[in-house]
Amino acid sequence: MRATGDYWNRPDVVTAFATASPPGYLADMVPQGGPGAMALDVGCGGGRNLPLLAERGYRVVGLDLHAEMVLRAQGVAPGAAFCQADVAALPVANARAAVVVCHGVLHNLPRPEQVSAAIGELGRVVATAGVVSLNLFSAAHLDHRLTPLADDRHRLPNGQVMTLLPPERIAELCRGAGFQFVDGPFEYLHDADPGQRSVWRAVLRPTGTR
Repeated sequence: MRATGDYWNRPDVVTAFATASPPGYLADMVPQGGPGAMALDVGCGGGRNLPLLAERGYRVVGLDLHAEMVLRAQGVAPGAAFCQADVAALPVANARAAVVVCHGVLHNLPRPEQVSAAIGELGRVVATAGVVSLNLFSAAHLDHRLTPLADDRHRLPNGQVMTLLPPERIAELCRGAGFQFVDGPFEYLHDADPGQRSVWRAVLRPTGTR
């Protein structure tokens, strides 16, 4: 399920993601980790979220599809482990992660069914009482420079293809994967290239937990 080719391995792109700050809301939703608790950053990029997760007491694992991102992230959080992996086939046991972070990843998948499968993978790996912080671009705002394709897919001027789902469809997929909403969902505009895109974000738990 390779979504974007070599773009994410470009040195300028890797540096931009490595030097970005974690979003402020992440600190608010990550509880203190207990002994042996694992935190996964799925699509860790250059590792911007990993120090915060490590400071909260988690055994941190950074996963990314792109080799240069994984290489750049190494060393940002002492003791963190890394793996080049696909969000559709995470190398993690069922119900293993106390915290799962997946920010800015799933819209890069080129087909809606892949987004659905990836949300299902997040539901598989999160612990019964765990939390998932999820954000992705949605179809709530579509810049006129994006070229619409079939099935909620859009081509960027640089040739990348994104899947931009309606917000209600994203929420439906989360519920279908066994999640309930702890915080959100929220929608807001984010500066992008080109123009702006709408971000959908929420904090999720497996259904039936408190």
